[in-house]
Amino acid sequence: SEDIEVGRAYRCMGTILRDQGKLDDAIATLKRAAEVFKMTSGPDHFHVGDAYDNIGQVLRDQGKLEESLSMHRKSMEISKKVFGEGHMFLAWDYCNIGDVLWELGDFEEAVEFSSKSLTICDQQVDDSHALPKTLAKANRTMAKALQKDHKLDEALEKLELSLEKYSGIKGKTHLIDLARTYNALSSVLDELGRKQEAIEMEAKANAITNTPENDFIECW
Repeated sequence: SEDIEVGRAYRCMGTILRDQGKLDDAIATLKRAAEVFKMTSGPDHFHVGDAYDNIGQVLRDQGKLEESLSMHRKSMEISKKVFGEGHMFLAWDYCNIGDVLWELGDFEEAVEFSSKSLTICDQQVDDSHALPKTLAKANRTMAKALQKDHKLDEALEKLELSLEKYSGIKGKTHLIDLARTYNALSSVLDELGRKQEAIEMEAKANAITNTPENDFIECW
């Protein structure tokens, strides 16, 4: 319907604003999208969950981790109701929750959610458009856990896989996550004593985060 198209337009504009680094405007626009979708399709429609997911992403960019986690959990609950277990949308929710939980210092639960995300990914027959970005983010969280356990070679393998998956994604919205993977690689390479490579990875991350249209608050 026309109202749903209005909601989609708000969501699209919110994504563009995020790409431009206008994070407060992005959140306001995405919240408007969520409200439109709730009015037209009901509170448990997958469009509402998608809007929550996008809001969570922007809040994560701003470092508002508790608020981000709340949005991703709301998205997860809708995905469970609409799609059930085993769907890629749920895998995406799980990996986002794992990512934020790690930043909050809840390492055990972060690994739990990231592992659940990867399990769903392993069961996919078709190469869903959500599969590469989900694999990239979930593997980065698992790499952090391996690094924390001093399993640096295994952590490096996970991060190289994360980087490979991000390289195949078009557009700009994933760039901040790509920068986070570069920074994670820098950290592991530094611990491995591969100082020059670590500096190169850090420079790649900075090239993304220091670009005006990608004016995000933090990267790692």
